[in-house]
Amino acid sequence: MVGDNPQLLDINVGSNGRDWLHCNGIYYNAQFDQIVISSKHISEIFIIDHSTTTTQAASHFGGKYAKGGDFLYRWGNPKNYDRGTNTDKKLFGQHEVRWIRKGFVNEGAISVFYNQGVSNSQSSTEIFFPPMNSEGYYTPPINNTTPFGSAVSAYTFTNGSNGIFYINIQGGMQGLPNGNVLICNSRLREFWELDLNGTIVWQSTKQR
Repeated sequence: MVGDNPQLLDINVGSNGRDWLHCNGIYYNAQFDQIVISSKHISEIFIIDHSTTTTQAASHFGGKYAKGGDFLYRWGNPKNYDRGTNTDKKLFGQHEVRWIRKGFVNEGAISVFYNQGVSNSQSSTEIFFPPMNSEGYYTPPINNTTPFGSAVSAYTFTNGSNGIFYINIQGGMQGLPNGNVLICNSRLREFWELDLNGTIVWQSTKQR
């Protein structure tokens, strides 16, 4: 049963034909030797152990975290592994997944960008902390019935309810050393720098 193996990917999840996962982001965390991958079409991120050999990655054993190729952590849509419903969904067609770098404000958190994070006409960005301890292990360990541990939101930007912040395709975000975030607004052909209150402190000039 899918729900008995949340550390694995159900190859039958999703309904987008050949592009059933649409993995659109990948980022390496050198501190913990882990990789995070974003799947837009099934609204999840997955974290795997980078330290494994090819043989270990094809199994459930080995590597720094002794889990082989299993997911160390996954977040966004527990319905994908039969441990939640549509109401438990946290990610919405996200991409541009990144770890906030060591030494930056909110270091250790993960940033994501949603084209349709609020609705079909309003995008959003978020920074959240996965439930990780200082050694890179995700806590509490997954048990027999519940989904992976909850992430804690540190920052969300939606530009209110007027729908001005909307990028239908492309776009992205990343955290800056001072805690601000840089957003690529591909729809308007410009960049925004926002502080943690959501105030635009700088934006580029449009290039015609």
